[in-house]
Amino acid sequence: MKPSQFVIAGFAAIALAGCGPTPSAPAGEAQLIAAPVTAPAGAYRLDPNHASLLIRVNHLGLSSYTVRITRFDATLNFDPVNPAASSVAATIDLGSVRTDYPGDYPANHPGSPYRTWDEALTRSPDFFNGDTGSEATFQSTNLELTGANTARMTGDLTFRGITAPVTLDVTFNGERVPHPMAPLSALGFSARGTFNRSDFGMNIWIPEGVVSDAVEIIIQAEFHGPPPQARSEQ
Repeated sequence: MKPSQFVIAGFAAIALAGCGPTPSAPAGEAQLIAAPVTAPAGAYRLDPNHASLLIRVNHLGLSSYTVRITRFDATLNFDPVNPAASSVAATIDLGSVRTDYPGDYPANHPGSPYRTWDEALTRSPDFFNGDTGSEATFQSTNLELTGANTARMTGDLTFRGITAPVTLDVTFNGERVPHPMAPLSALGFSARGTFNRSDFGMNIWIPEGVVSDAVEIIIQAEFHGPPPQARSEQ
């Protein structure tokens, strides 16, 4: 593969996700982005000012209840010559959940030891069990190309003391080389997936049909990396 050609490196989880299988690209389908990408190889760091991580669950079959994770980080080791060798590592602070719960949580949940719904999600053993560790980690293990600007990234997700393989469907959104506001290279990705929370020991309200077992993950991320001249120095 020519160095000027790029296949999606992918961004994964940052987070809390493992999606069900989706169809692979048909045999012989083009696997390269139409326009060459000029970003250099190297380590790219998440730009936290232009990233978002949402998790959603079905509530009573009536709505997709949405929770934001406000503190997370990720690094992308990007190889434009051999994209399958690229990798992602992410950490997620589960103590940074934001639900925008407007009610009086103690009054609505008498007997609860928690002051807010956000605190209950973070600390309760029924949920993130944060009193025994409030960080989740993801380390990618495989990258499968699925289209001109898409890939399926699988990796190991660890939280609540459990590690399980999870997958994200990733889309490469584009590059800015150089970034218009800094002397560096920038890559942008979107990712989606689902996982079953019961795989990580969160079984509350599943039998009653109150909250779905399936959790949807929605990620938007920009990564900043080496300056553009790094390409010519390789």
